[in-house]
Amino acid sequence: MNEIIHIKNMVCPRCISAVSNTLELLEIPYVSIKLGEVKLLSTLNAKTKNNLSKALQNSGFSLIDDRKSQLIEQMKTLVVEKIHHSNDETDLKWADIISGELNLDYKYLSSLFSSVESITFEQYIINQKIERVKELIVYDELTLSEIA
Repeated sequence: MNEIIHIKNMVCPRCISAVSNTLELLEIPYVSIKLGEVKLLSTLNAKTKNNLSKALQNSGFSLIDDRKSQLIEQMKTLVVEKIHHSNDETDLKWADIISGELNLDYKYLSSLFSSVESITFEQYIINQKIERVKELIVYDELTLSEIA
């Protein structure tokens, strides 16, 4: 029986690689890994889950057990994927994307995000866009006109 575990702080392909290495080191079989989520081949026992949690913490990650934290991490992952890892240049409607992916009301999700993260979801999106622009400028991938 497959189990899905959620992992905090996975934001890039290197994070996927680091988590994959940790799972292989602990000999935990998995089906797939994507940002913020690992689909395991079977359910973990308490000892193995504890060992995994410690190993992930050593790499800067952590297991997420409660539902609200999982939702917030999924929201963050969607934003990072769309802003940092997608070539989609269309104007995104975040309310539609988030509520569509998580099957929950956007107002609820936005309120939950704000209450836990101490910033609004919209501000988080703006911060991610700023970080992306800074990356593009530093790595000289595009001209300022192309970035704008």
